[in-house]
Amino acid sequence: MNLKALLSFWARPRFGDNWTFQYTDQVDSRRKVFPFDVHVTLSCRSAAEMSRQQAVALAARRARQIVEPVAERFNVLRSSTTEQEINYVLGRDFPRATEQVEFISAHVAVSVADAVYKAAELYEESVREMSQKRLERERVRAELTFLRDDVFCDPATARLYWITKHGNLPVPGDFDEIMRSVSQWAPGSEWVVIAQCIQKFLEQFPRQNARDLVRMLERLFRENDRTDLAHELARVLDQA
Repeated sequence: MNLKALLSFWARPRFGDNWTFQYTDQVDSRRKVFPFDVHVTLSCRSAAEMSRQQAVALAARRARQIVEPVAERFNVLRSSTTEQEINYVLGRDFPRATEQVEFISAHVAVSVADAVYKAAELYEESVREMSQKRLERERVRAELTFLRDDVFCDPATARLYWITKHGNLPVPGDFDEIMRSVSQWAPGSEWVVIAQCIQKFLEQFPRQNARDLVRMLERLFRENDRTDLAHELARVLDQA
């Protein structure tokens, strides 16, 4: 052995006896309000000049740095899978040594408190229900958009669609009125575009100034013998 290698050998820290200790902790799951309980078993050795307490603190810190990011990927309803994955990562990372501590092994037992588990079940069920309702709303919205834009766009298409859906059943007597109503409320219909333009115009003014402008429209209705529209506009202003 040459001198450089010999000096390097003697410069290595001298480690003492193996120490095994255990502790219990909580770590976040994928949903932070529902934590895992973890029971950690660690084995390590410290350099001669380091106390057992210091070695334990370093080993526990190192284990937590590994455990936390793994646990945060999992739901508390999957504690067994979480435990398997954490122990796999720990087994891959240990043993390892620094100048102060030699980390020999680490093992984690993962559990979930009953109250936390039940609360997580209720939460996940509510999430699923909300997701289903959202999907149903999107389905209905898509269907209504299809009917408005592709079916009730002209009488011939609307009647053909009715025949494909209802066969020989007679077309409703107010079919044309239904078509007019659907077209009237379409986003690109003339009156909707006009109303949107007026609304955008009024939004640039303070509230009282905007109300004064609407009052001018009310007077315009009266001057043109549309008192019915003037009364309706006045009622809306009084309720606003």
